[in-house]
Amino acid sequence: LVGFWRHYNARAYQHALEATTALNARTYELFDEMLASGVCYEVHKTGILFVFHSAATMAHDLRATESLARYGIRPPTPFGAKDLHEMEPSLSPAITAGFWYESERHVRPDTLTAGLTRWLQARGVEFRTNTRVVGIDHAGGGARAVETTAGRIASDAIVLAAGARTGE
Repeated sequence: LVGFWRHYNARAYQHALEATTALNARTYELFDEMLASGVCYEVHKTGILFVFHSAATMAHDLRATESLARYGIRPPTPFGAKDLHEMEPSLSPAITAGFWYESERHVRPDTLTAGLTRWLQARGVEFRTNTRVVGIDHAGGGARAVETTAGRIASDAIVLAAGARTGE
C-alpha cells in the first residue's frame, strides 16, 4: 500500500494516461482489421454510458475528461435525467445525470479468443494447451523448439501464453 500511496499523484497519473492512450491508439482500427480478415467475434458499437446520482458529481467527472481531448478522445455527451431515462428506461429514478461516450465499443472476450483460435487454426496454427514447458531450444538467435514434458515440439514461431503462470 505504501508503494501505491507514493505513486498516487498527478505526475504518475499523467504518465499512465499517456502510456495507456499510446497503447490503445490503434485499437479500433485493429479490431476492424480482424473483422475484415474473417475473425468472428461479438462486438457492440453502442458506446458506453456513465450514470450519476447527482449533476454535480457528473460535472466533476466531466471536467476530468477534458484532458483526454489532447489524446484524440472526444468529450462525452452529457444528459439530464429526462433524456437519460428515455435513452435507458431501466435506470433507477435515483439516477439524475449521465454522459455517453458514443464511439466506445464492447467486445465479448470469450468470443474474441474463440474466433481468433478458429481463424489461426484454419491457417495451420497448432495450439498445445495444458502442456508444461521445461525448456526452449535456442538456435540462430531465436527459439526453434520447445521442450515439454510430452516431448520436443519444433516450430517456426513460438508463443508462450501462460498468463500469470508463465514463470512457473
